[in-house]
Amino acid sequence: MNREVVCARLLGLMDDLELSRQGSPRDLLRAALSIEHVAMCDLLSPEEEEAIIADPGIAAKLASCQSVFSGLETAIERSMAEVVRLGGAGMIWAQDNVSQHYIARYEYLARREIELAGIRPDDKALFIGSGPLPITAFEYVRQCGCTVDCLDFVPEAIECSRRITERLGLTDRVRCFQTRGEMHDPSQYDVILVGVLALPKQAIMNHLDAGVKRDCRVMCRTTYGLRQLIYQHASYDGRELRRLAPGDRSVARGERVISAELLTVSDTN
Repeated sequence: MNREVVCARLLGLMDDLELSRQGSPRDLLRAALSIEHVAMCDLLSPEEEEAIIADPGIAAKLASCQSVFSGLETAIERSMAEVVRLGGAGMIWAQDNVSQHYIARYEYLARREIELAGIRPDDKALFIGSGPLPITAFEYVRQCGCTVDCLDFVPEAIECSRRITERLGLTDRVRCFQTRGEMHDPSQYDVILVGVLALPKQAIMNHLDAGVKRDCRVMCRTTYGLRQLIYQHASYDGRELRRLAPGDRSVARGERVISAELLTVSDTN
């Protein structure tokens, strides 16, 4: 399928998404899933996908589109958190659970990030922008046994995270703090993950650049190509960072949405 056809299709779907914001939640979800389907089909080359994102018509609607997906993500996590609160750990990890497809995405993403950053059982990790259901933190603990501190500036998100962490019996491995990523001391951590919805990216990255210890591994979640229709690309300006430099990446393809970039820490003071 050529680029012009895909671009025209997406413009129509983005118009439908905007109209559906005035309708029922089901209509909104249906419109969002239509966009997600096109974004994750990998029909075009990375260069063609980036050209579509740069198209003036797409660019004008991009922030609104991302806002819908961010809202849906938060709503899904809150709903799942309530189910876990009532049903316990089996509601996340049971193989026959209806939520398994959603959970499997984060299980895979966490596994790739553990490999990317070489996370070990004795590492102390920080998750900035963890949201109301920090599945990634739970997966880090489950898959490699490290400890994780979760940060979010939304009081309700942290209150929810604490309840679920306690319900899962993980309070000795996962702690949740209501604070901003650009204010929390990063110097005590071996691994730091900046969530895809964590904002403001530049302020957070500048804070980490100035404060992380020399051997810390910093990962920043991001999106590339048409997946930017779902979540923002991590648009921090690396030229302003003195110690952090881009390293390896784990790039999402197929049914995966979120990519991760590993940032190496130099010895520059």
